[in-house]
Amino acid sequence: MHLSFPLHLPPFKTLPSTKISRVAATSKPDPPIAMLRFWCCLGGTEEEKQVAERDWTSLPPEVLNLFAKNLTEISDFVRFRAVCTAWRSSTPVTDLPPQFPWIIEMNLFNISGLVRFHSLPLGKVYTFHNPQFVCNRPVGQSDGYIRIGLNRLLNPLNNHDVFFPPYNFHGYYHWIGPRRNRMGEPVLHVIAFDSLGCRGPRLVSCHFGQDKWSELKLDSDCINCEPFFYINHMLFNVQKFTGVTKVTDAATGNLAYVVPPVEGYSPEATQHSSDYILDASGDILRVSLHHGPFGPYAHFEFDDWFDVYRLNVSMCGSACWVKVHNIGHQALFLDKYSGFVLRANDFAGIKKNSIYLLSRVYDGQAPFSRVERIDIETGASEHLPCPFNDAQSWFLPRLLSF
Repeated sequence: MHLSFPLHLPPFKTLPSTKISRVAATSKPDPPIAMLRFWCCLGGTEEEKQVAERDWTSLPPEVLNLFAKNLTEISDFVRFRAVCTAWRSSTPVTDLPPQFPWIIEMNLFNISGLVRFHSLPLGKVYTFHNPQFVCNRPVGQSDGYIRIGLNRLLNPLNNHDVFFPPYNFHGYYHWIGPRRNRMGEPVLHVIAFDSLGCRGPRLVSCHFGQDKWSELKLDSDCINCEPFFYINHMLFNVQKFTGVTKVTDAATGNLAYVVPPVEGYSPEATQHSSDYILDASGDILRVSLHHGPFGPYAHFEFDDWFDVYRLNVSMCGSACWVKVHNIGHQALFLDKYSGFVLRANDFAGIKKNSIYLLSRVYDGQAPFSRVERIDIETGASEHLPCPFNDAQSWFLPRLLSF
């Protein structure tokens, strides 16, 4: 939903993106009302004069909240709060409604310090400038932050910068990102693998604001580069060669339980597949995305297929994956790095029971980015516009720091 004022006034210019939070915090006269009155002085109609003289700042807070809850584009939310003090006090940033995810451009040669985002529902491109982006390529997103290398997180909307101490992993690592532990403290988690395979996987963690990492050996025998997913203080890992899913307690490193392979599993069928495990409003979903015979980067037309499973845990403690074709009023957003679930009812432009897949493909001449919306029940897919050639990650905008 987008607010429109009664008069056909020229649209406002886009606010400088790096000052988006500062604009929301200033107290200035109401620019829309001032423009309305100026317009009426030039010869507006009697009805427009009455509208202009109306005190829009006296709207009840509950009415303002109804408007604000429908502003699923963060730029509209910021402009809404910038109208006047009354509107701003009635809509604190803690009440930011669910936001439609943006697509972030991964610019390899970033010498200007610019990072661009694309909003699918509006078709707009937002440009953010920060000197910290100069010669630093964003690696991906983590809960409203942009990951720059391994030791840094940056929120481009409020410029909140988080640094972590250096750490030598001596091999491969799998990024999990910041999560809150059972005490509510923000902690950055990374899974580390030894390059020689002499040591098993380790959960390497660092609390926000601290200058040291802690290591926790995991009771798992997974191989390098098999991803882990952190859900409800548990680590899920799908092992390709055996097909089992091992669930480990992130606090102790002990194995909690093992989920057997899905029905019809074979190692050959999963050679070119990617698994995602997602938290869907209390349900645990597993999405197995199977690529064509040449892998995920060597196809032009959509030749991927997928399977969606729900984790079923019985009263006696046994667990299994159950294949589903309907996830209700939810939509899955997947990219190269991770995935998340949104309620379709919270957004006007999201189709329920769908997968929004952001991928990097190659047509034989040059790589490019592609966005597809896939119906889970029928498997039908449609292409959505993406203005970036180098986009590999979704981004969930947030105004508050983690």
